[in-house]
Amino acid sequence: MFPKNIRRAGLILAAASLLTFACSSPDTPKTKHVILIGVDGMSPDGIRNADTPVMDELVANGAHSFIARAVLPSSSGANWASIMNGAGPEQHGVTSNSWRTDNFILPATTVSDENRFPSIFRVIRDQKPDAITGAILHWAPIENFIESSTIDYLTKPSTEDESTQQTVGFILDQKPTFSFTHLDHVDHAGHHDGHGTPIYYDAVAKADSLI
Repeated sequence: MFPKNIRRAGLILAAASLLTFACSSPDTPKTKHVILIGVDGMSPDGIRNADTPVMDELVANGAHSFIARAVLPSSSGANWASIMNGAGPEQHGVTSNSWRTDNFILPATTVSDENRFPSIFRVIRDQKPDAITGAILHWAPIENFIESSTIDYLTKPSTEDESTQQTVGFILDQKPTFSFTHLDHVDHAGHHDGHGTPIYYDAVAKADSLI
């Protein structure tokens, strides 16, 4: 468990980011820190049926959708690449978990450095050269979709608990402009025990507590 004020701060930052992106007024203060948290394999059904008070609060006070769809093919690689790149497979070219810069079927429509489609980290580095960014990846292959020259902190912890601890440490120590944390344990529970099982819902509830 982390101190209550740290968990609350994460909530405030996440909610502030959602609200700022939803507002278009030029008088709206710009968000200084954006925290992106990706929970692999978590469905709207999981949020509705598991004990998720933190995510319920974010839903109530921010922007949300329960009808977003996965891109096709619906592999983890194609979908995390789409999130990192803000584009679909027809543009970034990632169609499987085995995609690498030297192993692909569909060429990207455009590439930046390192023969990758420009990721959000590339955009931030171009527009804010002094910004501090980081990624904490419980599922290591996501690293393949991020240009190493654009990121200040990259780690690949082995558990969701380590992912959370490293995220908290990075945020408190570095005050990054943008950080991305990936948690993989819900996806693992779905594959191992089945979607909608008690173990699956327990994993979603744990994700909520980590957030």
